[in-house]
Amino acid sequence: MERTRQVQCSASEPVRYDGDDETDKIVALAGLGPLAEYTDRLGVTGGFAGAVPYLGPGIPVVDRGGLLVHGLLMLNAGGDCCTDLAMVQAAEGVLGDVGSDTTFRRMIADFAKTPGSTGAIDDVMAEVRTRVWAEHGWSDPDSRVTLDIDATLTRVHSEKEDAKGNYKRGYGFHPLACFADCSGEALAVEHRPGNAGANTIADLVGI
Repeated sequence: MERTRQVQCSASEPVRYDGDDETDKIVALAGLGPLAEYTDRLGVTGGFAGAVPYLGPGIPVVDRGGLLVHGLLMLNAGGDCCTDLAMVQAAEGVLGDVGSDTTFRRMIADFAKTPGSTGAIDDVMAEVRTRVWAEHGWSDPDSRVTLDIDATLTRVHSEKEDAKGNYKRGYGFHPLACFADCSGEALAVEHRPGNAGANTIADLVGI
């Protein structure tokens, strides 16, 4: 997949505090700064920049790799839709230039139009995970990796696709997730309707 040149490949902004009373350096959601910097240092942002499709003309004004990371940070901060990027834009002091929700929607549309784009993102994460696990010794053939598989009820407030009533008399989805106990990473998530069982053996094996 041919790529155009990106503008920065960074999701964080260096911040230095020299001890003076500079209230202009106080920003919202500053706790996202270390997460963004860690993502940059691991090579995730740069990897995304080469994997995220861009179908527009010329060079993108906003780095698509950084934009995808900012979208993940938005979800981490409790957002659940494109317009919630506004909360991340308030933290530009530590996250740098954050794209608009319109730009984010265009990026998602480019994903939908580009075959293999989600696989390219998976490849980036697999490469980073392989390197990090090797550094911590988690991928040692003699070590045991414990997988934590858990189902969780997710409520929705409208009749979205596959939304069903659940055993707790709620309404929504009942996804099944698999986490690596050593790192806490979410390795896989299976979308399921709300009426799916919490201990369905076929689903547990399938994930």
